[in-house]
Formats: sequence, C-alpha cells, structure tokens
Amino acid sequence: MDLPTALKTKKEYSAKNLMKIMNHMLCILNKCIGATKETLCAETARAYNYNRMTRNIFSAMDNAFELLVKGHHIDIIEGKVVQVE
Repeated sequence: MDLPTALKTKKEYSAKNLMKIMNHMLCILNKCIGATKETLCAETARAYNYNRMTRNIFSAMDNAFELLVKGHHIDIIEGKVVQVE
C-alpha cells in the first residue's frame, strides 16, 4: 500500500500511524463479515485498547477509512464494507 502524496507532508509520523490503522482495518475486515463503517472503526479502536472514541481517535479512524475507500482497497456495498480483491 503506497502512501498517498497528500500524506507526504510535514506530519510524516502521523501518516505512518494512518498506514498502521489502515492495515489494522484490513486485518479486522478479513475477520468481520458484514461490518459497517461504524463497526469497523469501533473494532479497530478496540484493537488499540481505546475505551472511548474521542474526537482525535474518531478523526484518525475516519481518515484511514476514507483513504482505504479512495485507494480502492475497500468498497461499501449495501451499507456493508467489503475488501476489494
């Protein structure tokens, strides 16, 4: 998975964290059948041992999810998230 050019800015550390979150989302998606965006983000946050979704955590999960969609790694079909082959 290549790092999008938009992320290759001053906050490279943050971009690396987003890449990790994206990879964790894909791993979780392989185990969770019928996951929605909300459940995928919640399960990913739970994997990081976050007890609650603060604004920053929600923002990071949302950004990682959107990058996966834009990068054609996942798709949303009938409200469910599926991994693109």
